[in-house]
Amino acid sequence: MTVAATACDAPRDESEAGGASLGGAAGHGGEGGSMEQEPSPCGEIANAPAFAIGTGEVCYEALEDGDVVPQMAGPQNGYHLWVALVCADCPRDIIVVTGAKREDADEWLSDTAERVVELKSMQVAGLFAGMPGTPTDPSSFVPEGTPVRLVAEARDLDGTILHSAEKSVVVGPVELWLNQCDPNPDTCGHPGGDPCC
Repeated sequence: MTVAATACDAPRDESEAGGASLGGAAGHGGEGGSMEQEPSPCGEIANAPAFAIGTGEVCYEALEDGDVVPQMAGPQNGYHLWVALVCADCPRDIIVVTGAKREDADEWLSDTAERVVELKSMQVAGLFAGMPGTPTDPSSFVPEGTPVRLVAEARDLDGTILHSAEKSVVVGPVELWLNQCDPNPDTCGHPGGDPCC
């Protein structure tokens, strides 16, 4: 099952045909939209890779295999890991599909998430990989210290796969996500700040 959402603002294999296909047609191409991107308040990423999975609610933060990523407890009683992406050769508007799998298994830990996003300066943050669990049953969520694979796919607006990749990370402690936002367009979406409302 895929959860659809509206957009807001290395790898096991971070290659274009990488082994993490989430479905859909393979290969480059399609009419994915304009290549022109607005600058990101998060700044430019020097030597941006063709495609990379990172983390971050507001800005892209690079991840190395084995890094610890906090597990967020959201306001709707669910859990997720933040996912952010860099795509140096993607058009401005793309479809992204994200999710998480155990390190040693191919089953999804929870539903994948699919959404249309606008890249700015080749990056997007605030994506998520859903995690299982409910606050009423502490044994239902993935324990801290569990190795998992963040999986992401970028598609053009026709659904053609542009890139897919995986990143091995370790589930960190549970943190409460307050879902705060900043209504001021001059300060929101900047490093260290809240997302725009």
